[in-house]
Amino acid sequence: LTTLKRQESAVAALAYRPDGKVRASLAKDAKEVKFWDAEAHQLLSTRTLAYPVSAFAYSRDGKASALASADGGVSV
Repeated sequence: LTTLKRQESAVAALAYRPDGKVRASLAKDAKEVKFWDAEAHQLLSTRTLAYPVSAFAYSRDGKASALASADGGVSV
């Protein structure tokens, strides 16, 4: 069990890159996705959006990702 110390609000979802090295966390009602080093538990980066994020997924090969926002938009 790991605590994401820089996650200010409740985590709504987690997605692991297929190689297991990076995980993405989506905070409930937040307008961002945070990317974490899965082994060191360190925050790598944050992607901020105009609308709250409702879903996130990695492609099978881990080279691409997609996210859906509450306004109905999808980014790849």
